[in-house]
Amino acid sequence: MFSFIQNHRIIPTIQSGLFSEPIIKAIINNIYQFLIKFILPTCLILGFIIISLDYGLKTLKLSKTFTIPIENITSVASYNYVIVLPISSIFTGDTNNSSESPTLLLDGATQLNKPHSLHSDISTKGFGRYSHFHKHLYFSTYDGTDPRTNGRQISVKLFYVVHPLIAKLGKIFIMVAFGLFLLLYINNQSAHIILKWKKLQQYLFAPVIYKLSKTDTKQGIHVGPIHIQHIHLTMILLFGCGLFLLPLINAWMLFPIKPTNDVLYGAMGGLIPWVDAGFYYEEANRLLETGQLDYFGTRRPLNAILFALRLWATKGNFEFALIIQALLCGLSVSVLASLISKYFGRFAAILTIVPIFAFGMNYIPITLSESLGLTLGCFAFILLWNGILEKKLFLAVAGIFMLTVALNARAGAFFVLPLLVVWMGRAFSSPSQKYHWRALGLSILALALALGFNVLLTALYGKPNVMPHANFAHTLFGLASGGKGWTHALEVYAKEFDSLKEGFAPILFTKSLELIIKTPFIFIEALLKNGSEAVTYLFSFSKIDPSDSNAIAILRKLFLILFIFGICKIKKHYKTNKNIFELILIGLIGSLLSACFIWNDGGLRSFAVSVPFFAAAFGIIISLINKPLSPTLENKTPHHWEGSLAVTISGILIVFSIFGPLIIQQDKHRLQEPQLSPTSTMIKIRNISKTPYLTISNDSEKSLGIPALTRMIDQDSFIKLNPYWSDTLPIFLELLDPKKFKQPITIGAVYDLASQAMIYVVGPRSIFESKQEYTELQAKPMVSSHKENFFASKVFVVQAKD
Repeated sequence: MFSFIQNHRIIPTIQSGLFSEPIIKAIINNIYQFLIKFILPTCLILGFIIISLDYGLKTLKLSKTFTIPIENITSVASYNYVIVLPISSIFTGDTNNSSESPTLLLDGATQLNKPHSLHSDISTKGFGRYSHFHKHLYFSTYDGTDPRTNGRQISVKLFYVVHPLIAKLGKIFIMVAFGLFLLLYINNQSAHIILKWKKLQQYLFAPVIYKLSKTDTKQGIHVGPIHIQHIHLTMILLFGCGLFLLPLINAWMLFPIKPTNDVLYGAMGGLIPWVDAGFYYEEANRLLETGQLDYFGTRRPLNAILFALRLWATKGNFEFALIIQALLCGLSVSVLASLISKYFGRFAAILTIVPIFAFGMNYIPITLSESLGLTLGCFAFILLWNGILEKKLFLAVAGIFMLTVALNARAGAFFVLPLLVVWMGRAFSSPSQKYHWRALGLSILALALALGFNVLLTALYGKPNVMPHANFAHTLFGLASGGKGWTHALEVYAKEFDSLKEGFAPILFTKSLELIIKTPFIFIEALLKNGSEAVTYLFSFSKIDPSDSNAIAILRKLFLILFIFGICKIKKHYKTNKNIFELILIGLIGSLLSACFIWNDGGLRSFAVSVPFFAAAFGIIISLINKPLSPTLENKTPHHWEGSLAVTISGILIVFSIFGPLIIQQDKHRLQEPQLSPTSTMIKIRNISKTPYLTISNDSEKSLGIPALTRMIDQDSFIKLNPYWSDTLPIFLELLDPKKFKQPITIGAVYDLASQAMIYVVGPRSIFESKQEYTELQAKPMVSSHKENFFASKVFVVQAKD
């Protein structure tokens, strides 16, 4: 140790004592060097190897199939049979804490589709339920017969995976490495790493800087701060846009990284829009073809309008429209990170991106309004930040306008708006004027104009007599009934809803108010319960969702501890940066107040617009740990390109959303509509090759490449993603039955010009590969034993016209 101390010029003397300051510093220095040079890289490398191996095996799906002899099958209960599987150490099953076994069970030629079932359900309900638990496989046949006497062969397909304990160890290694890096960063021991990175940047970008500066001296290339700023700007924008393309790639590669239920429920096979995501796709196509939205799109028209414009710009290409959505979201987050990095440093900017990306990755691959709400919310936050810090009332008022527009695109934390409007007079006050009334008046005007903008879109392109945000009537009635959820109104007023449809919302609002006046304490109790559940979700140290992995739970605990510690340190920074802290605090308070109304029905996704407030609080507060006091932010040299860019992009989106559909309708090419066939069995589709479709291959061993590029997915993967669509699973099993449909089948979401509705067509792949602008197909509704199923009514079996 003492040789190391001498090398680092920390040389204690005998007079300094055993526990003198130089020796203590030397010991700490040795510990930090040991952590940096050995522990951190070792954990990082081991963790990377284990996680890469884990995801690699899951992606490649290497497997081995075993045929089970009848004598190895033992009866446990009426429907329950058990098999002791071979090589249990390699092919791991579920445990008490994990249900991730990919094992597939074949009953004859039929693949069973109910894995991870409870053993009690297997015994009492049977019919295809099974569970691979440790080295045992508990199962029931699909028809309830005895597998030992029904004459069918039982086969088990076991997949090679990394043992769960080893996989968990890999995640722990990564978290330890991350925690060490965070610890070293906070204690300013990794400054030399950052310095080396800055020098590396200068070497890598020296040719670019040379061309920009056109300065070549005897001392080398001149690197001015302006040129470095340009390079950093380019890197930030490219990084942000590239980062938000990753969720698309993950979905289009069949989720090597486990997705949330929202993604699976909104995109069949990672691509085809379904449920609410399908409705937005339908509304966008309807706007392109007819110039009008239906009920679903009229409630909040902006998302459907902008998605229609992206489809028009890409000539109907669904994937390209999603890519534009991802790039726009990444751009907004990049600009926000750049703004925060100028005032609080890059570490704060990186920490701000983390929660935004964690939220956005769930909605980037689908057509729901959360992505647009997050994008507009980021731009609004940028305008508010720049306007307040630079004392530019126009930018701040523009921020309130865009925040209102964002909340009309994706309804959520509306309570933020009145709080911001009232606070604006305080934010622009001065020693001579304690409250800035002009700021208050302009903020109210901006809010009114944004609401008027939404009304204008509804009047231009919406369906008449449809109330904006009509679905909130269902939420309010559920709250008034004691927190029974939005579906409670459909149970109580089923007949009225069926007869009135679009006109039901005003009546339901009236019924809700009457109920609130009659039983106010029940309503208040429901509000408090909603609010407490939201707070518990945000600040829980345990798993907040059953689908969360242990790694996510541990990361939440780590970040929450740092966040709480940062709050304790915020007091000394408050006076110097008062306005920005108050802006963030208002966003948080407004969101929590809104959670009392919308948490039960909307959950976290309802706060897409206010996520930037939470993310900024998270990034800035943690970065303030062990950070010296800085001068007030208002005294810093203004860097307002972020605000200018936010105003420009926001303005373009506003103008395009008003006039874009009108321009589309004037497109001469679209006026040349084909004559529709008089028969009801004919459907007509525009640019069918650019619609979202997938071929479901019955060859699970075949390498199908990237599904989004090959448009192919194997049956095993398709069914594995299907448990989240419990209502549609019976329909898919019928589609995959070779006795009913010739395999492989291709399924796609298309907009039928004849019926002016989106349908799901099933047929040979060749019909989707047609390059013609219009495709006419002979169609017939799917004959299903589940006629009451909504999806069944939307499926049409087609054949190409001769």
